[in-house]
Amino acid sequence: MQYKLLTAFLTALLALPLHAKPATPAVKPKTAGTAAPAQLNAANLMGKTILDIDIRGIDNIQQYDNAKTYLTLEKSVGEKIEQPDYIQYLIENGREEIRRSQQPFGYYNSEVDAHVQDEGDGLRITYTVHQNQVTQLSKVNVQITGEAAQDEAFQEVLADNPLKQGGVLNHETYETYKARLAALASARGYFDAEFREHNVQVNPADNTAEVNLILDSGMRYTFETVEFNEVPLSPDLLQRFVQFQPGQPYLSSDVATLQQDLQGSGYFAEALIGDEPDRERKTVPIKGQLTMDENKHYILGIGYSTDSGVRGKFDFDRRWVNSRGHQFSSKLYASTKTSSVDALYRIPAANPATDYYYFRLGGHIKTDNYDSRKLFGEGGYNFRLGDWEHRYGLVASWEKFTIGLTHGKTLLVYPQGQWTYTSTKNRLNPKDGYQFRFGLLGAGKGLLSDASVVQANLDGRYLQSLGDKNRLVGRMALGATWTDDFDRIPPSMRYFAGGDRSIRGYAFENIGSRDAGDNNIGG
Repeated sequence: MQYKLLTAFLTALLALPLHAKPATPAVKPKTAGTAAPAQLNAANLMGKTILDIDIRGIDNIQQYDNAKTYLTLEKSVGEKIEQPDYIQYLIENGREEIRRSQQPFGYYNSEVDAHVQDEGDGLRITYTVHQNQVTQLSKVNVQITGEAAQDEAFQEVLADNPLKQGGVLNHETYETYKARLAALASARGYFDAEFREHNVQVNPADNTAEVNLILDSGMRYTFETVEFNEVPLSPDLLQRFVQFQPGQPYLSSDVATLQQDLQGSGYFAEALIGDEPDRERKTVPIKGQLTMDENKHYILGIGYSTDSGVRGKFDFDRRWVNSRGHQFSSKLYASTKTSSVDALYRIPAANPATDYYYFRLGGHIKTDNYDSRKLFGEGGYNFRLGDWEHRYGLVASWEKFTIGLTHGKTLLVYPQGQWTYTSTKNRLNPKDGYQFRFGLLGAGKGLLSDASVVQANLDGRYLQSLGDKNRLVGRMALGATWTDDFDRIPPSMRYFAGGDRSIRGYAFENIGSRDAGDNNIGG
Protein backbone atom coordinates (compact mmCIF):
# COMPACT_ATOMS: atom_id res chain seq x y z
CA MET A 1 0.00 0.00 0.00
CA GLN A 2 1.46 3.31 -1.00
CA TYR A 3 1.11 6.45 1.00
CA LYS A 4 1.53 9.95 -0.23
CA LEU A 5 4.19 11.47 2.06
CA LEU A 6 3.47 14.93 3.28
CA THR A 7 6.46 16.44 5.07
CA ALA A 8 6.03 19.40 7.35
CA PHE A 9 9.08 21.24 8.54
CA LEU A 10 7.90 22.60 11.86
CA THR A 11 9.91 25.59 12.95
CA ALA A 12 10.17 27.51 16.21
CA LEU A 13 6.65 28.88 15.76
CA LEU A 14 5.40 25.56 17.15
CA ALA A 15 7.30 26.12 20.38
CA LEU A 16 5.68 29.39 21.43
CA PRO A 17 4.12 29.26 24.93
CA LEU A 18 0.85 27.35 24.93
CA HIS A 19 -0.92 30.13 26.81
CA ALA A 20 0.31 32.90 24.55
CA LYS A 21 0.23 33.17 20.79
CA PRO A 22 -0.41 29.66 19.46
CA ALA A 23 1.99 27.76 17.24
CA THR A 24 1.20 27.31 13.57
CA PRO A 25 2.61 24.48 11.43
CA ALA A 26 4.44 25.57 8.28
CA VAL A 27 2.53 23.04 6.18
CA LYS A 28 -0.99 21.77 6.78
CA PRO A 29 -0.90 17.99 7.03
CA LYS A 30 -3.52 16.15 5.03
CA THR A 31 -6.29 14.69 7.19
CA ALA A 32 -9.01 12.16 6.55
CA GLY A 33 -12.67 12.18 7.49
CA THR A 34 -13.55 15.85 8.09
CA ALA A 35 -16.92 16.25 9.82
CA ALA A 36 -19.74 18.10 8.08
CA PRO A 37 -19.96 21.82 8.91
CA ALA A 38 -22.61 23.18 11.24
CA GLN A 39 -25.68 24.37 9.32
CA LEU A 40 -26.12 28.05 10.08
CA ASN A 41 -28.17 30.86 8.69
CA ALA A 42 -26.08 34.02 9.00
CA ALA A 43 -29.15 36.26 8.94
CA ASN A 44 -30.45 34.58 12.12
CA LEU A 45 -27.28 35.46 14.00
CA MET A 46 -27.75 39.24 13.87
CA GLY A 47 -28.11 40.79 17.32
CA LYS A 48 -27.57 37.56 19.22
CA THR A 49 -24.82 36.99 21.80
CA ILE A 50 -22.42 34.08 22.05
CA LEU A 51 -23.04 32.90 25.60
CA ASP A 52 -20.53 30.10 25.86
CA ILE A 53 -18.08 27.95 23.89
CA ASP A 54 -17.56 24.37 25.07
CA ILE A 55 -14.72 22.19 23.76
CA ARG A 56 -15.17 18.48 24.47
CA GLY A 57 -12.98 15.46 23.95
CA ILE A 58 -9.67 16.94 25.19
CA ASP A 59 -8.64 15.68 28.62
CA ASN A 60 -5.12 17.14 28.84
CA ILE A 61 -5.24 20.63 30.36
CA GLN A 62 -2.37 21.98 28.23
CA GLN A 63 -3.98 20.73 25.04
CA TYR A 64 -7.34 22.15 26.12
CA ASP A 65 -5.82 25.55 26.92
CA ASN A 66 -4.01 25.58 23.60
CA ALA A 67 -7.28 24.89 21.78
CA LYS A 68 -8.87 27.82 23.60
CA THR A 69 -5.91 30.03 22.66
CA TYR A 70 -6.11 29.08 18.99
CA LEU A 71 -9.87 29.68 18.79
CA THR A 72 -10.43 33.17 17.37
CA LEU A 73 -14.14 32.92 18.17
CA GLU A 74 -13.28 33.11 21.91
CA LYS A 75 -12.76 36.87 21.52
CA SER A 76 -16.43 37.31 20.59
CA VAL A 77 -17.92 35.59 23.65
CA GLY A 78 -20.30 37.94 25.46
CA GLU A 79 -20.50 40.42 22.59
CA LYS A 80 -23.55 41.18 20.47
CA ILE A 81 -23.17 39.92 16.92
CA GLU A 82 -23.10 42.78 14.38
CA GLN A 83 -21.28 40.95 11.58
CA PRO A 84 -23.14 37.63 11.23
CA ASP A 85 -21.27 36.48 8.11
CA TYR A 86 -17.94 36.94 9.87
CA ILE A 87 -19.15 35.09 13.00
CA GLN A 88 -20.48 32.27 10.84
CA TYR A 89 -17.02 32.01 9.26
CA LEU A 90 -15.33 31.99 12.68
CA ILE A 91 -17.62 29.23 13.94
CA GLU A 92 -16.81 27.03 10.97
CA ASN A 93 -13.10 27.96 10.93
CA GLY A 94 -12.90 27.11 14.62
CA ARG A 95 -12.97 23.45 13.67
CA GLU A 96 -9.72 23.87 11.72
CA GLU A 97 -8.17 26.06 14.43
CA ILE A 98 -8.85 23.46 17.13
CA ARG A 99 -7.55 20.70 14.90
CA ARG A 100 -4.30 22.61 14.33
CA SER A 101 -4.01 23.39 18.04
CA GLN A 102 -3.50 19.70 18.75
CA GLN A 103 -0.62 19.24 16.31
CA PRO A 104 2.11 20.52 18.71
CA PHE A 105 1.15 17.57 20.94
CA GLY A 106 1.45 15.03 18.14
CA TYR A 107 -2.20 14.80 17.07
CA TYR A 108 -2.15 15.42 13.32
CA ASN A 109 -5.32 13.52 12.42
CA SER A 110 -7.80 15.07 14.81
CA GLU A 111 -11.42 15.56 13.68
CA VAL A 112 -13.66 18.29 15.05
CA ASP A 113 -17.46 18.63 14.95
CA ALA A 114 -19.27 21.92 15.63
CA HIS A 115 -22.77 22.31 17.02
CA VAL A 116 -24.65 25.58 17.57
CA GLN A 117 -27.50 25.70 20.09
CA ASP A 118 -29.80 28.69 19.59
CA GLU A 119 -31.38 29.71 22.90
CA GLY A 120 -33.33 32.71 21.67
CA ASP A 121 -31.17 35.73 22.48
CA GLY A 122 -27.95 33.73 22.79
CA LEU A 123 -25.90 30.96 21.23
CA ARG A 124 -24.08 28.08 22.87
CA ILE A 125 -21.41 26.56 20.66
CA THR A 126 -20.00 23.08 21.24
CA TYR A 127 -16.93 21.64 19.52
CA THR A 128 -16.42 17.89 19.89
CA VAL A 129 -12.86 16.70 19.24
CA HIS A 130 -11.90 13.20 18.11
CA GLN A 131 -8.11 13.16 18.54
CA ASN A 132 -7.49 9.77 16.90
CA GLN A 133 -4.02 8.23 16.89
CA VAL A 134 -1.06 10.21 18.21
CA THR A 135 2.11 10.66 16.13
CA GLN A 136 5.13 8.65 17.27
CA LEU A 137 8.82 9.24 16.66
CA SER A 138 10.08 6.71 14.14
CA LYS A 139 13.62 8.18 14.04
CA VAL A 140 15.58 10.49 16.36
CA ASN A 141 18.90 11.83 15.07
CA VAL A 142 20.67 14.11 17.58
CA GLN A 143 24.38 14.80 17.08
CA ILE A 144 27.08 17.13 18.41
CA THR A 145 30.01 17.95 16.15
CA GLY A 146 33.04 20.18 16.67
CA GLU A 147 35.03 20.51 19.91
CA ALA A 148 31.90 20.07 22.04
CA ALA A 149 31.66 16.45 20.88
CA GLN A 150 34.36 15.66 23.47
CA ASP A 151 32.86 17.91 26.16
CA GLU A 152 31.56 15.91 29.11
CA ALA A 153 28.75 18.39 29.76
CA PHE A 154 27.35 17.79 26.26
CA GLN A 155 27.67 14.03 26.70
CA GLU A 156 25.46 14.33 29.78
CA VAL A 157 22.85 16.32 27.85
CA LEU A 158 22.89 13.80 25.01
CA ALA A 159 22.35 11.00 27.52
CA ASP A 160 19.41 12.95 28.96
CA ASN A 161 17.66 13.34 25.58
CA PRO A 162 13.87 13.24 26.16
CA LEU A 163 13.22 12.55 22.45
CA LYS A 164 13.09 8.77 22.20
CA GLN A 165 12.37 6.54 19.21
CA GLY A 166 8.88 5.14 19.69
CA GLY A 167 7.92 8.02 21.97
CA VAL A 168 5.13 10.52 21.37
CA LEU A 169 5.92 13.60 19.27
CA ASN A 170 5.67 16.77 21.34
CA HIS A 171 6.94 19.97 19.75
CA GLU A 172 7.39 21.76 23.07
CA THR A 173 9.69 18.97 24.24
CA TYR A 174 11.66 19.23 21.00
CA GLU A 175 12.06 23.01 21.22
CA THR A 176 12.95 22.90 24.92
CA TYR A 177 15.69 20.34 24.28
CA LYS A 178 16.97 22.30 21.31
CA ALA A 179 17.13 25.48 23.43
CA ARG A 180 18.93 23.54 26.16
CA LEU A 181 21.68 22.56 23.72
CA ALA A 182 22.01 26.15 22.46
CA ALA A 183 22.15 27.54 26.00
CA LEU A 184 24.80 25.04 27.03
CA ALA A 185 26.92 25.99 24.02
CA SER A 186 26.77 29.66 24.97
CA ALA A 187 27.44 28.98 28.66
CA ARG A 188 30.54 26.93 27.87
CA GLY A 189 32.08 29.28 25.32
CA TYR A 190 31.04 27.76 21.98
CA PHE A 191 29.98 31.12 20.60
CA ASP A 192 30.16 30.00 16.94
CA ALA A 193 27.80 27.08 17.52
CA GLU A 194 24.94 26.65 15.05
CA PHE A 195 22.45 23.96 14.11
CA ARG A 196 23.32 22.44 10.75
CA GLU A 197 20.01 20.59 10.89
CA HIS A 198 17.02 21.25 13.10
CA ASN A 199 13.68 19.98 11.89
CA VAL A 200 10.76 17.71 12.61
CA GLN A 201 9.45 15.80 9.60
CA VAL A 202 5.89 14.62 10.07
CA ASN A 203 4.09 11.95 8.00
CA PRO A 204 0.42 12.25 8.99
CA ALA A 205 -0.52 9.35 6.74
CA ASP A 206 1.01 6.79 9.10
CA ASN A 207 1.26 8.95 12.25
CA THR A 208 5.05 8.97 12.37
CA ALA A 209 7.69 11.70 12.60
CA GLU A 210 11.46 12.04 12.32
CA VAL A 211 13.60 14.45 14.39
CA ASN A 212 16.92 15.77 13.09
CA LEU A 213 19.00 17.94 15.44
CA ILE A 214 22.69 18.40 14.60
CA LEU A 215 24.67 21.07 16.47
CA ASP A 216 28.09 22.10 15.15
CA SER A 217 29.81 23.74 18.13
CA GLY A 218 32.91 25.08 16.42
CA MET A 219 35.85 26.08 18.64
CA ARG A 220 35.57 26.76 22.34
CA TYR A 221 36.58 30.30 23.31
CA THR A 222 39.05 31.00 26.12
CA PHE A 223 39.39 33.74 28.74
CA GLU A 224 41.61 36.75 28.29
CA THR A 225 43.06 38.83 31.13
CA VAL A 226 40.47 40.62 33.29
CA GLU A 227 40.72 44.40 33.23
CA PHE A 228 39.23 46.68 35.88
CA ASN A 229 38.72 50.43 35.93
CA GLU A 230 40.85 52.43 38.37
CA VAL A 231 39.64 52.33 41.98
CA PRO A 232 41.32 53.00 45.38
CA LEU A 233 42.08 49.28 45.79
CA SER A 234 45.29 47.74 44.45
CA PRO A 235 45.24 45.86 41.12
CA ASP A 236 46.76 42.86 42.91
CA LEU A 237 43.79 42.66 45.29
CA LEU A 238 41.28 42.92 42.43
CA GLN A 239 43.04 40.21 40.40
CA ARG A 240 42.87 37.85 43.39
CA PHE A 241 39.08 37.92 43.07
CA VAL A 242 39.51 36.32 39.62
CA GLN A 243 39.55 32.54 39.99
CA PHE A 244 40.21 31.71 36.32
CA GLN A 245 43.33 32.18 34.21
CA PRO A 246 43.96 33.62 30.71
CA GLY A 247 43.73 30.77 28.20
CA GLN A 248 41.35 28.78 30.37
CA PRO A 249 38.16 27.57 28.59
CA TYR A 250 35.29 30.02 29.04
CA LEU A 251 32.51 29.30 31.51
CA SER A 252 29.68 31.74 32.11
CA SER A 253 29.41 30.47 35.70
CA ASP A 254 32.97 31.67 36.35
CA VAL A 255 31.99 35.16 35.22
CA ALA A 256 28.84 35.08 37.35
CA THR A 257 30.87 33.98 40.39
CA LEU A 258 33.34 36.83 39.85
CA GLN A 259 30.53 39.38 39.74
CA GLN A 260 28.83 37.89 42.80
CA ASP A 261 32.10 37.84 44.78
CA LEU A 262 32.90 41.45 43.92
CA GLN A 263 29.38 42.59 44.75
CA GLY A 264 29.41 40.74 48.06
CA SER A 265 32.88 41.88 49.14
CA GLY A 266 31.63 45.03 50.85
CA TYR A 267 33.89 47.29 48.81
CA PHE A 268 31.59 48.16 45.92
CA ALA A 269 28.17 49.73 45.49
CA GLU A 270 28.02 48.14 42.04
CA ALA A 271 30.14 45.60 40.15
CA LEU A 272 29.43 45.08 36.45
CA ILE A 273 31.29 42.41 34.47
CA GLY A 274 31.24 42.45 30.66
CA ASP A 275 32.20 39.41 28.58
CA GLU A 276 31.77 40.18 24.88
CA PRO A 277 33.40 37.45 22.72
CA ASP A 278 36.17 38.36 20.26
CA ARG A 279 35.09 36.45 17.14
CA GLU A 280 38.43 36.77 15.38
CA ARG A 281 40.71 35.72 18.24
CA LYS A 282 38.24 33.19 19.67
CA THR A 283 38.70 34.67 23.13
CA VAL A 284 36.53 36.47 25.69
CA PRO A 285 37.98 39.70 27.11
CA ILE A 286 36.56 40.43 30.57
CA LYS A 287 35.92 44.05 31.56
CA GLY A 288 35.07 44.97 35.13
CA GLN A 289 33.35 48.29 35.86
CA LEU A 290 33.50 48.90 39.61
CA THR A 291 31.80 51.65 41.60
CA MET A 292 33.13 52.05 45.14
CA ASP A 293 30.71 52.17 48.03
CA GLU A 294 30.93 54.85 50.72
CA ASN A 295 34.05 54.08 52.72
CA LYS A 296 32.69 55.01 56.13
CA HIS A 297 29.39 53.50 57.15
CA TYR A 298 27.37 54.31 60.27
CA ILE A 299 24.23 52.79 61.79
CA LEU A 300 22.44 54.28 64.79
CA GLY A 301 19.39 52.57 66.22
CA ILE A 302 17.09 52.84 69.24
CA GLY A 303 14.36 50.35 70.11
CA TYR A 304 12.52 48.29 72.68
CA SER A 305 11.80 44.59 73.14
CA THR A 306 10.31 42.48 75.93
CA ASP A 307 13.59 40.55 76.22
CA SER A 308 16.01 43.45 76.60
CA GLY A 309 13.86 46.51 77.40
CA VAL A 310 15.03 49.84 75.98
CA ARG A 311 18.06 49.32 73.74
CA GLY A 312 20.32 51.20 71.38
CA LYS A 313 23.15 50.39 69.01
CA PHE A 314 25.88 52.14 67.08
CA ASP A 315 27.77 50.44 64.25
CA PHE A 316 30.79 51.90 62.48
CA ASP A 317 32.51 50.28 59.47
CA ARG A 318 35.51 51.17 57.35
CA ARG A 319 34.81 49.25 54.15
CA TRP A 320 38.47 49.58 53.21
CA VAL A 321 41.24 50.81 55.47
CA ASN A 322 43.97 50.85 52.81
CA SER A 323 44.60 49.91 49.19
CA ARG A 324 45.27 46.30 50.26
CA GLY A 325 41.61 45.98 51.18
CA HIS A 326 41.86 45.64 54.96
CA GLN A 327 38.46 46.13 56.61
CA PHE A 328 37.36 47.27 60.05
CA SER A 329 33.95 46.98 61.67
CA SER A 330 32.72 47.73 65.17
CA LYS A 331 29.45 47.31 67.05
CA LEU A 332 28.37 49.00 70.26
CA TYR A 333 25.17 47.78 71.91
CA ALA A 334 23.54 48.95 75.14
CA SER A 335 20.31 48.07 76.92
CA THR A 336 18.95 48.01 80.45
CA LYS A 337 20.04 44.38 80.78
CA THR A 338 22.99 43.86 78.43
CA SER A 339 25.76 45.99 76.94
CA SER A 340 28.50 44.87 74.58
CA VAL A 341 31.27 46.08 72.31
CA ASP A 342 32.81 44.13 69.42
CA ALA A 343 35.55 45.17 66.98
CA LEU A 344 36.74 43.12 63.98
CA TYR A 345 39.72 43.65 61.68
CA ARG A 346 39.97 41.60 58.46
CA ILE A 347 42.90 41.11 56.11
CA PRO A 348 42.03 39.52 52.75
CA ALA A 349 44.04 36.43 51.82
CA ALA A 350 44.43 34.39 48.59
CA ASN A 351 40.78 34.71 47.52
CA PRO A 352 39.44 37.95 49.05
CA ALA A 353 35.84 36.78 48.58
CA THR A 354 36.20 33.84 50.98
CA ASP A 355 39.66 33.79 52.55
CA TYR A 356 40.84 36.21 55.22
CA TYR A 357 42.74 36.58 58.47
CA TYR A 358 40.83 38.16 61.29
CA PHE A 359 41.45 39.73 64.69
CA ARG A 360 38.65 40.44 67.10
CA LEU A 361 38.37 42.22 70.46
CA GLY A 362 35.33 42.78 72.59
CA GLY A 363 33.45 42.34 75.81
CA HIS A 364 30.08 42.56 77.52
CA ILE A 365 28.30 43.45 80.74
CA LYS A 366 25.18 41.43 81.48
CA THR A 367 22.86 42.01 84.48
CA ASP A 368 19.72 40.04 83.75
CA ASN A 369 19.30 36.46 84.99
CA TYR A 370 22.93 36.49 86.07
CA ASP A 371 25.83 38.93 86.42
CA SER A 372 28.65 38.67 83.87
CA ARG A 373 31.54 40.89 82.84
CA LYS A 374 33.62 39.52 79.99
CA LEU A 375 36.64 40.52 77.91
CA PHE A 376 37.89 38.48 74.97
CA GLY A 377 40.35 38.49 72.10
CA GLU A 378 40.41 36.21 69.07
CA GLY A 379 42.51 35.69 65.96
CA GLY A 380 42.31 33.20 63.13
CA TYR A 381 41.98 32.29 59.50
CA ASN A 382 38.81 31.75 57.42
CA PHE A 383 38.74 30.07 53.99
CA ARG A 384 36.40 28.16 51.67
CA LEU A 385 36.87 24.85 49.88
CA GLY A 386 33.98 24.01 47.55
CA ASP A 387 30.71 24.32 49.44
CA TRP A 388 32.47 24.19 52.83
CA GLU A 389 33.71 27.21 54.75
CA HIS A 390 36.43 26.60 57.34
CA ARG A 391 37.44 28.78 60.26
CA TYR A 392 40.27 28.08 62.70
CA GLY A 393 41.23 30.39 65.50
CA LEU A 394 42.65 30.93 68.98
CA VAL A 395 40.53 32.60 71.67
CA ALA A 396 41.47 34.13 75.04
CA SER A 397 38.63 35.17 77.34
CA TRP A 398 38.30 36.36 80.92
CA GLU A 399 34.94 36.46 82.64
CA LYS A 400 33.85 37.48 86.13
CA PHE A 401 30.38 36.21 86.98
CA THR A 402 27.71 35.52 89.56
CA ILE A 403 25.10 32.95 88.58
CA GLY A 404 22.75 31.43 91.10
CA LEU A 405 24.81 30.53 94.17
CA THR A 406 28.12 30.54 92.27
CA HIS A 407 30.66 33.37 92.08
CA GLY A 408 33.75 33.05 89.98
CA LYS A 409 36.47 34.39 87.70
CA THR A 410 37.61 32.23 84.80
CA LEU A 411 40.38 32.61 82.26
CA LEU A 412 40.18 30.35 79.21
CA VAL A 413 42.60 30.10 76.30
CA TYR A 414 41.53 27.63 73.66
CA PRO A 415 41.69 26.74 69.97
CA GLN A 416 38.46 26.41 68.04
CA GLY A 417 37.30 25.22 64.64
CA GLN A 418 34.13 25.87 62.71
CA TRP A 419 32.89 24.21 59.54
CA THR A 420 29.92 25.55 57.55
CA TYR A 421 28.17 23.88 54.62
CA THR A 422 25.88 25.93 52.36
CA SER A 423 23.78 24.19 49.70
CA THR A 424 22.98 27.21 47.55
CA LYS A 425 25.44 28.92 45.23
CA ASN A 426 23.70 32.26 45.61
CA ARG A 427 24.88 33.30 49.05
CA LEU A 428 23.93 36.97 48.65
CA ASN A 429 20.24 36.45 47.98
CA PRO A 430 19.30 32.78 48.39
CA LYS A 431 15.77 31.70 47.51
CA ASP A 432 15.96 28.08 48.56
CA GLY A 433 18.48 25.88 50.33
CA TYR A 434 19.93 24.99 53.67
CA GLN A 435 23.01 25.61 55.77
CA PHE A 436 24.48 23.86 58.77
CA ARG A 437 27.43 24.85 60.93
CA PHE A 438 29.46 22.67 63.28
CA GLY A 439 31.82 24.18 65.85
CA LEU A 440 34.28 22.56 68.23
CA LEU A 441 36.51 24.07 70.95
CA GLY A 442 38.60 22.76 73.81
CA ALA A 443 40.53 24.20 76.75
CA GLY A 444 42.83 22.43 79.24
CA LYS A 445 43.35 23.29 82.88
CA GLY A 446 46.96 24.17 83.36
CA LEU A 447 47.34 25.13 79.69
CA LEU A 448 46.76 28.84 80.36
CA SER A 449 43.15 28.02 81.40
CA ASP A 450 41.39 27.77 84.76
CA ALA A 451 39.19 24.82 83.70
CA SER A 452 39.12 21.94 81.25
CA VAL A 453 36.23 21.98 78.82
CA VAL A 454 35.24 20.61 75.42
CA GLN A 455 32.21 22.05 73.65
CA ALA A 456 30.48 21.15 70.38
CA ASN A 457 27.71 23.12 68.65
CA LEU A 458 25.56 22.35 65.62
CA ASP A 459 23.30 24.96 64.01
CA GLY A 460 21.05 24.50 60.99
CA ARG A 461 18.88 26.76 58.83
CA TYR A 462 16.44 25.93 56.05
CA LEU A 463 14.90 28.34 53.53
CA GLN A 464 12.10 27.63 51.07
CA SER A 465 10.49 30.32 48.91
CA LEU A 466 6.71 30.14 48.59
CA GLY A 467 5.91 32.29 45.58
CA ASP A 468 7.46 35.73 45.12
CA LYS A 469 6.60 37.27 48.48
CA ASN A 470 6.60 34.47 51.06
CA ARG A 471 9.32 32.32 52.59
CA LEU A 472 9.37 29.37 54.93
CA VAL A 473 12.30 29.58 57.36
CA GLY A 474 13.33 26.92 59.84
CA ARG A 475 16.26 26.82 62.23
CA MET A 476 17.62 24.56 64.93
CA ALA A 477 20.51 24.57 67.41
CA LEU A 478 22.14 21.76 69.37
CA GLY A 479 25.02 21.96 71.80
CA ALA A 480 26.94 19.85 74.30
CA THR A 481 29.59 20.61 76.92
CA TRP A 482 31.98 18.18 78.61
CA THR A 483 33.74 19.35 81.78
CA ASP A 484 34.67 18.12 85.27
CA ASP A 485 34.26 21.58 86.83
CA PHE A 486 30.95 23.02 85.65
CA ASP A 487 31.01 25.81 88.26
CA ARG A 488 34.13 27.27 86.60
CA ILE A 489 32.45 27.42 83.18
CA PRO A 490 31.38 31.05 82.62
CA PRO A 491 27.72 31.81 81.78
CA SER A 492 28.63 32.99 78.26
CA MET A 493 29.56 29.39 77.43
CA ARG A 494 26.47 27.82 78.96
CA TYR A 495 23.18 27.05 77.22
CA PHE A 496 19.91 28.85 77.96
CA ALA A 497 16.56 28.84 76.15
CA GLY A 498 13.42 30.98 76.12
CA GLY A 499 12.43 34.28 74.53
CA ASP A 500 10.90 35.51 71.28
CA ARG A 501 13.79 34.12 69.18
CA SER A 502 14.02 30.83 71.06
CA ILE A 503 11.01 29.17 72.73
CA ARG A 504 8.08 31.54 72.71
CA GLY A 505 5.92 31.68 75.82
CA TYR A 506 8.95 31.60 78.13
CA ALA A 507 10.89 34.55 79.49
CA PHE A 508 14.25 35.35 77.91
CA GLU A 509 16.85 32.68 78.83
CA ASN A 510 14.52 31.29 81.52
CA ILE A 511 14.97 27.62 80.59
CA GLY A 512 18.00 25.77 81.99
CA SER A 513 19.29 23.61 84.82
CA ARG A 514 18.54 24.73 88.40
CA ASP A 515 20.80 24.85 91.44
CA ALA A 516 19.87 24.21 95.09
CA GLY A 517 18.33 27.67 95.32
CA ASP A 518 16.15 27.02 92.22
CA ASN A 519 18.23 29.51 90.21
CA ASN A 520 18.59 28.99 86.48
CA ILE A 521 22.28 28.19 85.92
CA GLY A 522 22.08 27.02 82.33
CA GLY A 523 23.33 23.74 80.92
